[in-house]
Formats: sequence, structure tokens, C-alpha cells
Amino acid sequence: MASKYHPTPLSGGDRKALAKELGKARAMANILAAQSAEMRAKGEAMIQQADRLLCESWNERMWSDGNRGRTVTLKVKFNDFETITRSRSVPVAVSSHSHLKRLSVALLQNEMPVPKPVRLLGVSLSALQSDDRAESQLGFPI
Repeated sequence: MASKYHPTPLSGGDRKALAKELGKARAMANILAAQSAEMRAKGEAMIQQADRLLCESWNERMWSDGNRGRTVTLKVKFNDFETITRSRSVPVAVSSHSHLKRLSVALLQNEMPVPKPVRLLGVSLSALQSDDRAESQLGFPI
């Protein structure tokens, strides 16, 4: 809303009118702030749902293709653009979402409490291997 110029009132009636107008403006500002907060909350919930669905689709594609990985990497980016990376390699390939989640949460817990606000968290899986069934080797009798 654009600010209004209010001349100095000359009489008591003008002061009352000005007070009434300012009260209405404050009430409208409160209403708009509440609506803004409500819409922001709805938008953040939708973004979280979209992110969750994207992660689930990646997860299904990853495991359905028979891919597995041995190294889980956690990347943490702070609000001042500093980045830290932590990784853990396991002897047996990570083959499920729950195993990946357990390892990534363990990496994150090792960094708790974080020294400053976090703006981005990322988890990756590397040292990829295909499913053992896809790479079975034919035996040749000698």
C-alpha cells in the first residue's frame, strides 16, 4: 500500500477521522500479513511434497535398475556458502532406501550440532555396481 500524506488536523473531528483511517490501515496490514504467512506455509508444504516425490521417483528408478553403491556421501552447504563433505564406504553395497537413509543420517549426526544455518543438504551414492544377477559370468567347463 502506498503511504498517504496526512496534514496536521485542525480540529478534534479531524483527529478522530485520522485515527479511524489509521486503525483501518493497521487492520488491513495485519490481514494481509496473515494471508501472506498462510500462503507461504502452503507453498512450502507443496515444495516439500514435490521434493519428496522426486526423491521417491529417483529412489525407485535407482533400485529397480539393479544399481547398488558402496560409498555414501553427505554434502552440507551453509548460509555463508561454505561447504563440507563427509563420506563413508561400506564393504557390502547399499541395496535399499532404508540402508542409504541409515548411513546418511549417521553421517549427519556426526556433524551435529551444526555451527551455522544450513541452506542445502545433499546425499549421493557412488562406487556404483550393477546387480549381481545382471553381471553373472558364464562358466566354461574345462
